[in-house]
Amino acid sequence: MFLGEMLCFLPVLYTWVATHRQAPVHLPPDSEQDPHVAIKLGTSSQTLSGWKVLLLWIPAICDLTGTTVSIRRLGVGLVGWSGSLVKDAIKEVIDLSAFDEPEATQVLVGVFFILFAQVFTATQFVVEEKIMERYSVTPLVAVGFEGLFGAISILVLFPVLALPSVSKLSPFFDLPRGWHQMIDNASVLYSGIAIAFSIAFFNYFGLSVTRHVSATARSLTDTCRTLSIWLISLGLGWEKFIFPTSFLQVTGFSLLV
Repeated sequence: MFLGEMLCFLPVLYTWVATHRQAPVHLPPDSEQDPHVAIKLGTSSQTLSGWKVLLLWIPAICDLTGTTVSIRRLGVGLVGWSGSLVKDAIKEVIDLSAFDEPEATQVLVGVFFILFAQVFTATQFVVEEKIMERYSVTPLVAVGFEGLFGAISILVLFPVLALPSVSKLSPFFDLPRGWHQMIDNASVLYSGIAIAFSIAFFNYFGLSVTRHVSATARSLTDTCRTLSIWLISLGLGWEKFIFPTSFLQVTGFSLLV
């Protein structure tokens, strides 16, 4: 995920090299091109540089924590694929869980973890909006730094996760196992590369929406993405519309949005 975000540095580096090889071209700021952008950006003339760049570490940590909580509880990376996938994922975790709690209790715990993760996601969106309102920073640079800080955070945690007492708690913490699963399986490796590029585009467009509109609009489009994926999967035959279960799921999801 964070490697994908760091890919946003590539066009930034290319632009930097290109501008140093030719005469600079002075373009009018966004506020002169679009009056609506001027209202949104306000007087954010301060450049995000120096130690202020570390402010982007806050949304990076929120992104890391929210994603980890969601995947750790459900055991599925694509938990938002569809409503039925969420149900199957929870069922799978329950079957594999070593807890002796009743089924209803475990489901409620799973739902709590998802809601808990949404708190970090919401914090990430709000902090990003506040940073981009106060400081002048392009979405590409912001996403790249978030990926860099997130990758550094994971590298710092690697020695802790590699401890036998920690890695035996869950296969998610078994780093050698995960590495070999990715390298030895071509489909997983190529899918990971494709996902990295998709994350770069997704976060860039998301921060662009946050900068020019609001974090609320970004959150709404991010939520509708789940419904779009489910509709596409229906058209491709990967999912089946089962009445009335699927109808209730769509209705509940619409109320959630």
